[in-house]
Amino acid sequence: DTLFRHLTDQPAREKSEVGPLRKMPSQPPLERRKGEGPSWSVPIPANPLFTGRADILTRIEHSLSSNGKAALAGLGGVGKTQTAAHYAYMHRGSYQTVLWVSASYRETLVSECVAIAARLGLPQMGAEESVAAVKRWLEAHDQWLLVLDNADDLKLLAEFIPTVCLGHVLVTTQAQATGT
Repeated sequence: DTLFRHLTDQPAREKSEVGPLRKMPSQPPLERRKGEGPSWSVPIPANPLFTGRADILTRIEHSLSSNGKAALAGLGGVGKTQTAAHYAYMHRGSYQTVLWVSASYRETLVSECVAIAARLGLPQMGAEESVAAVKRWLEAHDQWLLVLDNADDLKLLAEFIPTVCLGHVLVTTQAQATGT
């Protein structure tokens, strides 16, 4: 430390004491907060510098309104996740519930379904039962947006996307053959 301070011409100083740790106040699930609008689970903050991609955002909106599903496919790092987040922020008022799920691996999808089940106030149950309960909830409700981010193994999604789609599903993927 003395040598470093001598080489960088920094004065010596005494370390200050670290204060006591404080517990952060817990917050109820978003669905249960009164007066705060729709349930919201987008983990990416709004990007005030987001520009361009108006044509892509329009195509997403058209696809979601016509068939309830849309996919953003492309190479890693091209902005699929940012575009999906921007769409969610742009259309936040159109949905009562916006759910964001990292769909990289099956284990992640399952664990996030457990968290979603808790967020929606569904009874606590096992992991597989939570997946089925969330899927039933999505099939029984409307005005929701489900974003499945980084869903590169599209075969996994069949288990998680509701059969009856009363809301909208937006998928980001590097898979080029997204099909229907």
